[in-house]
Amino acid sequence: MNFLKLSAFMFALLLAACGTTTKELTESEKRAELYYSLGTQRLVDKQYSEALDALGKANALAPNDTRTLNNLGMTYYFKGKLHEAEQFLKRAIEVDPKNSDARNNLASLYYTQGRMDEAKKEYLLILEDLVYQHQYRTYYNLSLISLSQKQVGEAISFLEKSIKERSDYCSAYYKLGEIYREKHSFSTALENFREAYKGDCYNNPAPLYEQGVTLMMMRKNELARQKFDEVEERFSHTQYGPLATMQIKKISSDSDTEEKSVSAKSVQTKMINPNSINKNQIDDEVDLDTYESPSF
Repeated sequence: MNFLKLSAFMFALLLAACGTTTKELTESEKRAELYYSLGTQRLVDKQYSEALDALGKANALAPNDTRTLNNLGMTYYFKGKLHEAEQFLKRAIEVDPKNSDARNNLASLYYTQGRMDEAKKEYLLILEDLVYQHQYRTYYNLSLISLSQKQVGEAISFLEKSIKERSDYCSAYYKLGEIYREKHSFSTALENFREAYKGDCYNNPAPLYEQGVTLMMMRKNELARQKFDEVEERFSHTQYGPLATMQIKKISSDSDTEEKSVSAKSVQTKMINPNSINKNQIDDEVDLDTYESPSF
């Protein structure tokens, strides 16, 4: 039951940060640094034409600056020029094989093109960078590749390693929730969706909504309604607001149908001829007043 995904969580392509240096810069290097900083800011602001102009000037002044090459690659990517993006990212890695940001971007580019084996190779190389601070994201991305290749156990292992690297990485918890729910391990799925709603992700409606969906699948409709009510209250301005409203209506409809079914069964029981009822059957009958829908 996959309504909407956290599509922006994983393959957010990285930007090399503005760097500082202690050496004395030449006038040409100072100009290149200014263009680099301007181009990077324009890239962050999604002003891609301006970013391309500034970064191109930085590259002309300092053609072997791996940061500029990385960000040029990203600018071309966002402008839809994938071939040029790939060439600049490869050049950034050629200049500095330890530029794991550029390697991550190249791997992500391969992933978006369905080149899974090439993407996986690059991500595994990133894992060899012992000082890289974003390995939690590397493990997460590897899990997505594993899922695309139907290797669910491997995906779970990568996600668990992602969480070990960063215990509050809600994207990994969310993906685990999806996987375990698909396996009908509803309690484990619910636990992971709850973890995905903590910390920085408290303002993301998706994990909360998926908690409600999972509770519905567990036949715990009243608890599910509470989650959907919270979605309506806190996130009515998002696409999850209308979805939560739809689920609340479904719960109400199911509840009305169940009440009518119970009522009909009660009437039918009253119409049975008392003389035809076996005492043992009466003892084995379900008490309609305390009947609860079974959990999976």
